Order: sequence, then C-alpha cells, then structure tokens
Amino acid sequence: MYKFFWQYILPQRLITKIFGYLAHSEQVWLKNALISWFVRHYKIDMQDAREPNPYNFKTLKDFFIREPKPEARPFPENAKAIASPVDGKISALGKITSGRIFQAKGHSFSAAELLADESYQNEFLNGDFITIYLSPTNYHRVYMPVQGELEKAMYIPGRMFAVNQRSAEEIPSVFARNERLVLIFKTDLGVMAMVLVGALIVAGLATSWAGPIQIASSPKDAKQFLLPLDKKIILQRGAEAGYFTFGSTVILLFPPNKIEWNQVNAISGNNVKFGMEIGNTN
Repeated sequence: MYKFFWQYILPQRLITKIFGYLAHSEQVWLKNALISWFVRHYKIDMQDAREPNPYNFKTLKDFFIREPKPEARPFPENAKAIASPVDGKISALGKITSGRIFQAKGHSFSAAELLADESYQNEFLNGDFITIYLSPTNYHRVYMPVQGELEKAMYIPGRMFAVNQRSAEEIPSVFARNERLVLIFKTDLGVMAMVLVGALIVAGLATSWAGPIQIASSPKDAKQFLLPLDKKIILQRGAEAGYFTFGSTVILLFPPNKIEWNQVNAISGNNVKFGMEIGNTN
C-alpha cells in the first residue's frame, strides 16, 4: 500500500476542483490545447463519435461527455439480454458471496457499505455483480442494462482515490470509500443497483433526469443526500442514466438466481462497449 500513500495525502477535492475549472473553461485557446493533448496522449478515436471534430466542443467537459453515433453501439435484439451500461474494462464480476463483493487481490467490501444502506443487503445476498472501469479514452455516458423504474437515488460523499486496476489491488474498499451515486431500480429481475463511483479529478457526476450533482468543495461540507423524485422515472434498456466527467467505475448488482454472465464477453479483463451483451436473464 506504501506505493499509493501519495493518494492518501493529496488534497483530492482541491485537485478535482482545479480540474473542474479547467474542464469548464470556454477560452477557445485553452480548451483546444487541453483537448488536443488528451486526443494525442490517450490516442482517442473519434470515428464513432456523433461529433467527430474534437475542436467543435465548447469545453473540455463537453468533449469528455461526447456521445457516440447511435448505430455505433447497437443493443442486443434478444429481449432477455443484459447489456453493458458503458464502454470500459471489466475489472471484476461474480457472486456477492455472504453479502461481500470481490474487489481485487484479496480485497472485498460489503454491498451494504457500497450502497450506504443496510436495508438492501438481503436483496443482493448471494446475488451477482459486475464492476466496469472507464478509462479516459472511453465514452463517459452510462446507459441502462435493462429496463427499470427508479426507486431511489442517493449521493454518497467520500474520498476521491483513483480507481484503476492498480489502485483496486492496493487500496482496501476503494469503491465503498469513494464518492458515489447510488441508483436503485425496480426491474423485472427484482431490485437492481447501479453505482457510479467517482474518483480523483472526476469533476462531475450527473443523472439524465436531475442533471449534474453538486460536489462539496471540502470533506467537512460533504453530506449524503437523496435526489428528489418528483415524478415516476422509468428508463428503457439503452436509455441514458447519467454520465461522468473524465472517467471512473460503474458497479451493477443483481438479485440471486436471476442472471447468467455471458461466458464470451463477460470475463474479467475484457474490454466491453455499452450495448454489448454481457449476460442473460434466467
């Protein structure tokens, strides 16, 4: 863990706030320079983007949350298929054994910790989970893997550790400690949880119905809160649920005996694209 000690002492929120300021700048020379660097450094392919010219985006943030062409990410025709909610890499998947979710290299955390709510732990006891990491090269929009009606949306304040594979291997319970947005849906499979985990310099979490979530500038001001549900929100499979700025991680939780992972696509370490079949309902 000593290799990652620097993450414990960094002013995580200050760094994230500074990055957020740069990401929202509309100064043409600045945003173009930042976009140019990211395109070159991360070798970002714009062919699938709805707007293929990176310099047509108003800000770096707008570039990060760019949309793909609809035809570039078709969803499965099979009505029983569970689709990947994001472009990214599967970092872990499997059973929620005795209420615990495998992280990496001997680390695990409880579903109750992740959701910050013990009332749901029985729903997911011995259920199934998948963790997908979004790198800076990926599209940062999050889509529904199945149809669902929103039951609860809660912002959970926390740390802003990096969430790449090396961090997951070295920082205990990193996903349950980081800032996150917990979305609980009622689906034909029962209750499904979709957790958007923030990270260092991820300067924004947002939902498609409530917009950006305001992030506290200091840990002492950060408070857990429920997002208001003024109306019934039903999202079809493939509908946008939200987005990240920059990149992070999405974790899906399903009840027991409801799904089977696709043995070709859903393998730890595999790259996936949103809309790709990663599982099927039983």
